[in-house]
Amino acid sequence: MLTSSATTSTTPHAVLRHYQLYLNGFSRFWIFSCCGGLCLALSAALGIIWWGGPNRRLRAEYQDGQG
Repeated sequence: MLTSSATTSTTPHAVLRHYQLYLNGFSRFWIFSCCGGLCLALSAALGIIWWGGPNRRLRAEYQDGQG
């Protein structure tokens, strides 16, 4: 069984959570689609956050170092 102490100490917790979702009836396609969607959403959020102030600040510092 996957819940033994030897297995849980060497298996990452995220894998165990995904396996638990699979045992609860969710398909592998659904699980990995949600993981992919979450990664896409987090990447988009980081892109939006860096679009404004931090990007201008880095560009200004880069131009100061060039000139």
